[in-house]
Order: sequence, then C-alpha cells, then structure tokens
Amino acid sequence: MTTRESAADAPRRGHYRFGDFVLDLDTGFLRRNRLDVPLRPKSFDVLTYLVVHHGKLVTKNELVEAVWPDTAVTDNSLSQCLFEIRRALDDDSQTAIRTVARRGYVFAMPVSMVFGGGRLVDGELEGSPPASRLPRSRPGLVVAAVLVVTAVLVGLNVGRLRNRISGGSEISPATVKLAVLPFENLTGDAGQDYFSDGLTEEMIAQLGRLNPQRLGVIARTSAMRFKKSDKTIEQVGRELGVDYVLTGSARTDAGRVRVTAALVRSRDQTQLWSESYDRELSGILALQQDVAKSVARSLALQLLPTGRSRSTRVRSVNPDAYDAYLKGMAQFNIAGRQSFDAAMRYFEFALQKDPNEPLAYSGIARVWWFRVALNLVSPVEGNEQARRAALKAVELDDAGAEAHTVLGLVRTRDLDWAGAEAAFTRAIEIDPNSADAHAAYSSLLTVVGRPQGAKEQIEVALKLDPFNALVKHRYALGLFFGRRRDEAIQQWRALLEESPGFYPAHYFLWQALHLDGRDEDALAELEALQVAAGRHDLEQALTRGAAGGGYSGALRQASAVLEAQEGVTQSYGLATTYVHLGEKDRALKWLERGFDGGEPTVRFWLGMPTFDILRDEPRFKQLMQRMNLPNRPN
Repeated sequence: MTTRESAADAPRRGHYRFGDFVLDLDTGFLRRNRLDVPLRPKSFDVLTYLVVHHGKLVTKNELVEAVWPDTAVTDNSLSQCLFEIRRALDDDSQTAIRTVARRGYVFAMPVSMVFGGGRLVDGELEGSPPASRLPRSRPGLVVAAVLVVTAVLVGLNVGRLRNRISGGSEISPATVKLAVLPFENLTGDAGQDYFSDGLTEEMIAQLGRLNPQRLGVIARTSAMRFKKSDKTIEQVGRELGVDYVLTGSARTDAGRVRVTAALVRSRDQTQLWSESYDRELSGILALQQDVAKSVARSLALQLLPTGRSRSTRVRSVNPDAYDAYLKGMAQFNIAGRQSFDAAMRYFEFALQKDPNEPLAYSGIARVWWFRVALNLVSPVEGNEQARRAALKAVELDDAGAEAHTVLGLVRTRDLDWAGAEAAFTRAIEIDPNSADAHAAYSSLLTVVGRPQGAKEQIEVALKLDPFNALVKHRYALGLFFGRRRDEAIQQWRALLEESPGFYPAHYFLWQALHLDGRDEDALAELEALQVAAGRHDLEQALTRGAAGGGYSGALRQASAVLEAQEGVTQSYGLATTYVHLGEKDRALKWLERGFDGGEPTVRFWLGMPTFDILRDEPRFKQLMQRMNLPNRPN
C-alpha cells in the first residue's frame, strides 16, 4: 500500500467537494474553481486524511501514522503541512481545519462525496455541483447539463468555440501556470551545460513577460530541481502545481545554435506543440522570443501590447559576449568566493567583446551585491560597485528586470526607500513573474511598515518559486519582524529540513529561539550556523565556552574571537550576542559601528525583535531616526 493509499484510507476513492474546492483522489489534485491548487505530496496526504474523516477528531499521532507510516518524523513536518494546507484553502482563521488543543484536528467544512462514476470536466466535478449551486428544479438540471457540455467543447476548443467566446485567441481569465524544465545539453560535453542552463533561465524570463495576467511561470530555482530528473511530466506538474511544461534541448556548433522545444500538458502528458530552430548565435534572443510566441499561440494567449512592441526591437548579440555572460551566470549560481570571482572574470570578458552588453553589467551588479551580503568585501566598496553597474545596465536596456531588482537592493542599503520601491515596482512591471523582485519588494514593505503589502508580495514569490530557500527565508523574516515568532520558527525549521546548509536560516532561528527562552536549542542553532558557514574557529570557541559556562560562556568565547577580527561586517552578530548577554552598551556600540560602516544587516533589520530590549535607549532611538523610515514609529 502506498503512502497516499494509507492516508486516504484505501477503499475510499473518487472526489470530495467542500466549498469551492474539489479534492480528486484519482489524479491527486486539489482544484478550486477549475484551477489546480499546488500542494506538496505529503500536504495532499494530510488534507486527504482530514477530509475523508471530516467532522471527526483526528489525533496528531493518528495523522502522523497515516501519512508517515513506519517513519520517524518531527512535529514540525506535520505543522508545516497544515500551514501549507491552510494557506491553500485561505483558512487563516482556522475555520476549515480546527485545532483542538492538546487533542488533534477536525476538518469542519461540509463535504460531499462521489465515488467511482464521477469525473472531472475541465476541473469541475461532473454531476456534482457545489452545495451553493445545487439545482432546485428540472430547468436547472437542463442548464447545468448545457454548461457541462459547453465546458467540454470550450476546453477542447471544438469548432474554435473557445476563441469565439473569449473574443479571439485569448483564453479564460483564469491564470495558466507553466514550468520550463532545464533544457538538455546534446553536445555530450558536460562543460557545455552552462549554455543549456542559461537558455532555460532566459526562456523563463521571456515567457514570464508574455502575458502575466494569463500566464504564471515558475522561477529558475524551483525548475532547476528537475534537471536530469527521471520524474514524469505529470509528477513534475503536480509538484510544481503547473498546467503545462516546456521541455527542450540545445546544441551549439561553429557559431550556430540548434534548439528543439516542446510544450506538454502536464495532467495527461499530451504534447501540444514541438518545433526545431537552427540559427546564428547572434540571433539567440530572437530565437527565444520565437519560442515564447509559439507557446503563446499554443495556449491561445493574447500577447500584450508591451510584449508585441518589445518583440519588434529584439537586439542581436555578440556571440562571444553572450557566451561569456552565460558562463558567468553558471559560476554565479554556484555562489561562493571563488565562483563569484570566476563569474566576474566572465562578465568583464563579455564587456571586452561588447562594451554595451547590458546583461554583463547586470551580472556584475549581482556579484558585487552578493559579495557584500556574504561579507566578502566591505559594504562601502561593494555597494558603490553594484550601484554603478546596475545603473549602467538600466541605461543600456531599461527593460532588464534583473538590473532594476539589483538597483532596488542597493538603494535599500542606501536607505533610499522611495528609490528602492520605484526600482522594485519597475522590475515587476517588466517581469511580473520575477520571484526575486517580488520577494525583495516584500522585505522592503516589511521594514517600512506595510505588512499587508509585504504579505501579498511574498505569497506571489512563493507561488512562482516554491522551492527557493531564499524566498522561504524572506517569508520567515517577515513573520519574525511582525512578532509572529512561533510561525517564524516553524518556517525556519521546515526550511532547514529541506536545506540544512542554508545558514541565514540558522542565523535568525538562533535569535528567535533565544527570545523564546530556549537557550539550549539556541546554542545548537548557533553551532549549526558555524558548521554551515565553515567557521570552525567559532565552532570551537562555542564548544570551549559551553563546557564551562553554558550558553553565556559560549557567547563570550565566540564574541572574543569576533572582536579580534577587524571589519564592520561582524557588527550585527556581535550586537546580537551582547543583547543575549544583557550588555546593552556593548550591543549599542556594535550597532552604531555597523550602521556607520554601511553593514546591510544592521541597516535593514534594525527593527527586528532581537533588539526590542534596546527600544527605550536614546542611542537606539537615534539609530532608528537615521533610518529615515516613512510612516513608521521609532
């Protein structure tokens, strides 16, 4: 018996309807008003078990045993599933899934069931309308039958009925979701993966700009998880929550590029379109737009006026410059001192070949920004270099979303909140499917005191890039900043289960656990942070200090090591350490030093609950005033 069979109680199959939702056990999809609602497999299993046993109390142990039989899991695994389900159901008030303190959970919505004969037509359950639309008379049944038949005809586009109803080639108002799987490298040389991976990323960007109101495109980080995967298109579609998948392959040879692309419907793996292209490498951008427009035609999407006007002025590229840019991005995505240095060399070589290549300047801006973020260079130098490169990229091509996003990030470090917001909104205007832009904008809105806007932006980012650790981390930061500590801890725990080496999550989880009064757990996180960051000197210092003085002893040993090292980029960690030790003056000293030196973490996250014990201190109030935050009390 599979996990899903045990979770769903194997004899029970078919469809369950509650509110606007249909839970289809035969295909493993949750749908709302004909749209697939993405859920991870385990979250689907938890929901299935609760729905099957609706109206009854299900204990935590019963639920864990049903979904994870014979497997040891933490309480956080179940909590994360419930959080995801409630978000999918818009159940913030917990009226659909009620928590019964110290006992378990109850699925409280009315549920109707169809076993065996019912089937879904265009995402709706045939013969079983929701309770709010149950027919009361025979004419109502006739109307319902006509609507079902019409839905089938429109879904199949019989006689181009869909086009006629929608007024041309435009599909229904519902958003279609698409994933671009990593293009296959057909050269046989793994060293050429950079080209096929780069083509994948550029296709994601091209498709994201087609018609954002109709087409949502999964971001690169989540799509790249399926590189060389043996999963079926249907499995990929289910995990990413997408309706269609674009697959492809690429080969370069003697200044030419050969690309084959295919569009596949995920639910039944039907190929809707396939085409091959053979072009000069200088025409690679035009090739990408040709593929995007073919996808649009296959999905009956109407190109927006901006998309059409942009397509008429596609620029050609210098083949050597573009090749160097793709190699640079391959190194950049590895992330680390050596890979950033290698990326910079490629971007600079691209500019030697073409001094007006905007993508190279955008890449340079990215490298400098992340060098500062990872404490590899001083904030003053790094921010100035990033600003200069981002501005040049925007000057050369104002339609580059990534350049505007990086410019927005730099401006947040400058405390130019209005300028940063303008850059982020411009990036989103260019590419509404940019998860990076939505996530960065969310953090800005969090800091300037607009939590509702921040929530909306980060939820868009999570839908576009559901497996991106940085996006999930930004979501948890927003919760922590909003003093929702328990939820933030839950999110960071879940993130670290998936990505144990993602040390920013360890860094802030350490702070949250201390505020929660759990210093033993906080010390464990602090030790895990040093392991993940490769700071063996600090790891050893913590061990020495804890042996004789517990949590406080560990912090004192670690702070001694940090203070012996020059550089303002240690300021946030030292300030946090002294706050935990109750030494306010020393904490304020390091916050002031970090702020004056431009340390980004100090400047951006000064309002974190970590520093709440300093709020009444005059020196802290001065720092908050220097942040120039709009409409936010100091």
